[in-house]
Amino acid sequence: MIYTEKIKLPAPDINEILRYAGVREADGGLLSAVDECLAQVLDYGKVCYAQVPVAIEENKVIFNFGEVESKALAHSLMGCNEAVIFACTLGMEFDAVLRRYSLTDVSKAVVMQAVGTERIETLCDAFMEKFSTKTRRFSPGYGDLSLEFQKEITSFLDCYKKIGLSLGGSLIMSPSKSVTAIFGLGKEDCSKRDCCLCEMWECPYRKE
Repeated sequence: MIYTEKIKLPAPDINEILRYAGVREADGGLLSAVDECLAQVLDYGKVCYAQVPVAIEENKVIFNFGEVESKALAHSLMGCNEAVIFACTLGMEFDAVLRRYSLTDVSKAVVMQAVGTERIETLCDAFMEKFSTKTRRFSPGYGDLSLEFQKEITSFLDCYKKIGLSLGGSLIMSPSKSVTAIFGLGKEDCSKRDCCLCEMWECPYRKE
């Protein structure tokens, strides 16, 4: 069974938005731009998901809709009998505003990108709060989990029909502020993101 939900977004974390924008100290003008951008983002996001059985065979992860080779994902899901496969998005409304700023005000477009990143991360976290014991979420492209696995996830979840999320030939998602991910169920809750466990060393959003 594939479920869909609209999830109301918690209040934004301004410090996270500034970090995503690459800013250490913000003046009044920048904070005003952040407020303006936030006012144009919907206060909810859309999610579709399914709870599925999972099995691990060495570095192979086997779901009921397909399997994938990934040492990192296998390690993350070790000890779990079930996993949640999900996709979420802020919708095309966000992309429309971002496009307008990209044409008219590049500095606000940068702020809007940062706002969108914080909002989609917050949406993922808010969705995961539904589940009491879970692993960290793991997305295609993390570690050695191939980005190609997004094809299987979006097809299995029927993402376009459920939440309007499509995947281009270059594996770029539309709407742009969208995420597909996997997390395991049944282990001690360790769902908080931790950059020290991620192999994306050059990520501009990496926390020390």
